[in-house]
Amino acid sequence: METKEQKEGVIRFSFEQKKSRQGMSPEIIAELNAWRHILFCLKLIGGKLDRYQGLGFGNISARESTSYSTNFIITGSQTGHFQNLKPNQYVRIEKADLQNFRLVANGDCSPSSESFTHAALYQSDPKINYVFHVHSPELFAYSNSLLCIDKDIPYGTPEMMSAVRNLSQENAARPLIFATLGHEDGIFVAGTDIDEVGSVLLTTYARALKRNPL
Repeated sequence: METKEQKEGVIRFSFEQKKSRQGMSPEIIAELNAWRHILFCLKLIGGKLDRYQGLGFGNISARESTSYSTNFIITGSQTGHFQNLKPNQYVRIEKADLQNFRLVANGDCSPSSESFTHAALYQSDPKINYVFHVHSPELFAYSNSLLCIDKDIPYGTPEMMSAVRNLSQENAARPLIFATLGHEDGIFVAGTDIDEVGSVLLTTYARALKRNPL
């Protein structure tokens, strides 16, 4: 069991790391990589010295099956800097205990620092199969047109997980898009179909740019 330092951009929860090298679905990896490449090119996922203290930002995940399993595959911690990810830069989350803030991960790299927020969404609704998390000043400035998690709820805390789960359960429309006001520039989108999730994100991004051009 490992406990990571609590600060912005890195893992705040305890986790057990397995390295069984059990294969992850090539089809899931391919569809995640396709959309992640688009988001990277738009600088919604990435890693820049002049943004967020140089830390990688943004992550993307998929429920491992549509049989209401709570297992999911997510990009590894601090992989935002890479334009294209290899399968070993993804990790499977096999258990996420929201009450005790601990999870079990299987893979070669550590799980994303946002793994628990993804887990809260998957556990809130069995119809959610994909979650995108991006960072965008333009979308964040557009947050008065979005659902929001209150700015007083800190990033990466059990309170954030509870707020995310409640927001998902209280708003049935899918895909669901919302801002986390306590996490600088943070935007989440969750839904059943990966192309619908991506399309809602890009459409909302375009609306935000119309209001505040680059």
